Amino acid sequence: MPMEVAALETQAEAGFSITPGTQKAAALRVLAGNPDTAFTPTEIADRTSIPADNAPTVCRRLAEMGAAATANGHYYLPRDDTTAAAVQRALGSAHQQEMAQKTAAADETTLSEGESDSLSDADVDTELTDISEELS
Repeated sequence: MPMEVAALETQAEAGFSITPGTQKAAALRVLAGNPDTAFTPTEIADRTSIPADNAPTVCRRLAEMGAAATANGHYYLPRDDTTAAAVQRALGSAHQQEMAQKTAAADETTLSEGESDSLSDADVDTELTDISEELS
């Protein structure tokens, strides 16, 4: 899936690459939303759309990349502030990408339903005037 360069750079700065809409993103949202709680893979599957048989692999991969910590079969958000902040930034970047993709899909749907995306000359002149005023 194509990715905006800004989103890719934000993920690189965060230290983790989380693709929007993936099972890793869903599991990580559970952990980040409950930083003081540890979950089994089954409990994470129950709180997401991740199939129960995929959850252990997803959790293991999060732990391998350093986005989750594990003990006694439970997974949780690492307690150090640096990792927790990196996870939050990565999730924020993934969320922004997901919203941009949904907006683009909605725009395409609207246009395909017969709405025209062309502006009249007067509308273009008004937009250009507004932009010029904002830049001044």
